[in-house]
Amino acid sequence: MTSRGLAEDRREDHVPEIRDRSDEVYVAAVRAQSFEQKLRASEALRALAWQRVAGSIRGAHPQWSDADVQQQVREVFLRGCA
Repeated sequence: MTSRGLAEDRREDHVPEIRDRSDEVYVAAVRAQSFEQKLRASEALRALAWQRVAGSIRGAHPQWSDADVQQQVREVFLRGCA
């Protein structure tokens, strides 16, 4: 134990182990998923990204109609720019 205390020493001892295995655990979990599960996850991530971009555009342009916002979101997704 150092002068910092036992709790802090324990935290330092365990965190690197968790971080070192996190990629391995994640890869194993993704590999265990079926194609359908992976597809649903990717669709959910795309929908989330769409909502976040739309919210950002609405915040920057509150006067725009929903149709204008959606058109700009499409542009962002097609061209990769905001």
